[in-house]
Amino acid sequence: LSKGKETLQSLVTDLSHQIKTPLSAVKVFYTLLKENQLSPQERNEFFDRLKEQIDKLEWLSDGLIKISKMETGMIRIKKEPADIKETILAGVSEVYGKALEKNLEIDVGALQSLGVPHDVKWTKEAIVNVLENSIKYTEVGGKISVHMEKMETYIKIDIQDNGIGIPPQEIGKVFHRFYRGESQQVAATQGTGIGLYLSRKILEEQGGTIVAGSMGEGMGSRFTILLML
Repeated sequence: LSKGKETLQSLVTDLSHQIKTPLSAVKVFYTLLKENQLSPQERNEFFDRLKEQIDKLEWLSDGLIKISKMETGMIRIKKEPADIKETILAGVSEVYGKALEKNLEIDVGALQSLGVPHDVKWTKEAIVNVLENSIKYTEVGGKISVHMEKMETYIKIDIQDNGIGIPPQEIGKVFHRFYRGESQQVAATQGTGIGLYLSRKILEEQGGTIVAGSMGEGMGSRFTILLML
């Protein structure tokens, strides 16, 4: 009960902090638009900004619902033998449209059809979150590669991009809840800092894990997912 109370208190604190900025922005844009003293160009610009903040609130809401359910035990991970290749391909398929919008190439290496105990729905969610992170922080025309390797006791899935990379001092923070990095490129990109945190939670609930690696800023990033056989 004590642990559950601390978890809930932490979530409420994080929620109030994260929701404050977009909510304040929505109020400001609403007030400006209501005054009706703007040029058509200004009105369109404020409508665009208003939509961005509403989208952010929606992402926060969806992400926090998943996190709260995961952390309070409302979501039960059900590991069952299933073809990991199909799960990976389903994840790639879900983000393919977003990759096309940025003219990004997704190179899927030779994947093995292999029965691996995992929760198909939530493992796909973890893979999608990592892929969306790579898409978000890779420049137009870039490349993302997805490769899989069977080891003795686990499956290794590498998702690598040639995007903006991760500074060495931030490698240990990227899976923290709501952490988004400190660079101007990250700040200029829409995001909530929930995706990678949720991916780690999903994988750890299955006895797996995820680790991040990068040669540094501008050198791309690599995320390695490990699932036990």
